[in-house]
Amino acid sequence: MIMLVDTYILIIYYYFFLFLYIYMEELQKRIDVFNKELQKLLDEHDFRIASEALIIDGLIKTKVVVVDQTNYAEKKETEEVKK
Repeated sequence: MIMLVDTYILIIYYYFFLFLYIYMEELQKRIDVFNKELQKLLDEHDFRIASEALIIDGLIKTKVVVVDQTNYAEKKETEEVKK
């Protein structure tokens, strides 16, 4: 009887870790797609990325600021032409 219970526990662990592995693979695919889209966006525009990390109560919290410099450069060029 004890061996039967151990077998059930092993089967439950097996399916849990199989589910976890499949979920992580799907999550990695989504992250890869997101990274590709982000890279396309960064390639199309001249972005400046500034980040800062804060340590609050032992937790690291990050803040990322993305500034689109493409239109700013165009505005600056037009201002120089007007002068």
